[in-house]
Amino acid sequence: MNVCYPVFAILIFLFSFLPCSAASIGISPEKLHFSAERDSMSCQNFSLFGNEGETLYGKVGWSKTLSNNLGKYNLTSESLGISASFPETTVSGRHQICIVSKQSGTYYGALLYRLENSSYGIGTWILLDVSDPNPIKKVLSLTGSAVKRGLSADKIWISSVFLLTLLLVLLVIKAWRRKKDNLA
Repeated sequence: MNVCYPVFAILIFLFSFLPCSAASIGISPEKLHFSAERDSMSCQNFSLFGNEGETLYGKVGWSKTLSNNLGKYNLTSESLGISASFPETTVSGRHQICIVSKQSGTYYGALLYRLENSSYGIGTWILLDVSDPNPIKKVLSLTGSAVKRGLSADKIWISSVFLLTLLLVLLVIKAWRRKKDNLA
């Protein structure tokens, strides 16, 4: 019984010198939802958390169906006509991912990051809803852009009335000339 204590003490002493590693890695938010028009860029921010100075390597995978099985996210962005721009090699901090799709539809993705020389990794889900462009929305967007640039509603109204009056005057002159040519 007295022999056990020294053996136990020697084992604890030896195990205290064994290298151990601990990884701390995280990502926020847990889901990124993009809603955009076809051929229009949509961007969102995300944050990576990890040990300071550790390099993280990222990639995006896509699936035809919504799934919690990462093995199903084996489609590339290129094969779906999607362009995803994000830092592929980075460190912890706040980052941005921007996505553009050439085709409308709903796409399911996963943005995955792993630590350098490690099997540790983390990811966030991507839901991408892409619609066809709406022409009425574009006109309203142009009007809204003009207002944002500091053009007051009065200036826009006066400009519109002036242009419509000018167009009406030109149409009356053209009709008057046509009538005059027909009489001659």
